Amino acid sequence: MAAFNSKWIVGLTLLLLLGGCGAEKPGEKERPRVRILEVQSSDFAPSVTLTGDVQARVQTELSFRVGGKIIQRMVDVGDRVTAQQVLAKLDPKDLQTNVDSAAASVFAEQARVKQAGAAFVRQQKLLPKGYTSQSEYDSAQAALRSSQSALSAAQAQLANAREQLSYTELVAEAPG
Repeated sequence: MAAFNSKWIVGLTLLLLLGGCGAEKPGEKERPRVRILEVQSSDFAPSVTLTGDVQARVQTELSFRVGGKIIQRMVDVGDRVTAQQVLAKLDPKDLQTNVDSAAASVFAEQARVKQAGAAFVRQQKLLPKGYTSQSEYDSAQAALRSSQSALSAAQAQLANAREQLSYTELVAEAPG
């Protein structure tokens, strides 16, 4: 029986040894490789692509106030402009001639006023002495008033001609 017991002991020992050798210990899993970068600040400008129409916030329709031939265009379609920038010019020859003519009319009317004024003063001095009639005096006074009115009209025409001449430049009202 002792031999049987020792066989049993040897068999159980072998069984335990074989059972202990067969099982693997759970080992550590292989770690994944990780890349390391140093953190740095940078500008972020996202790129966006869109479709659509570009329209001006404020749109102004400009035109010349007088007729004429365009002699110079300073900007093209799509150019940026500043306020009070000259965009185009008309030929000012005809309008300058009108200004010169109106100035000559003013000069002529000033001479007529001076002449009528002198005639009126003469009639004014002669009337009390009886050397002239009341109708001559009234005529001289009416001529003076008429020439003064004609001078005012000529001055208004000169101002109008100068204003028309200033319209030969097309100027931007606002930047854009």
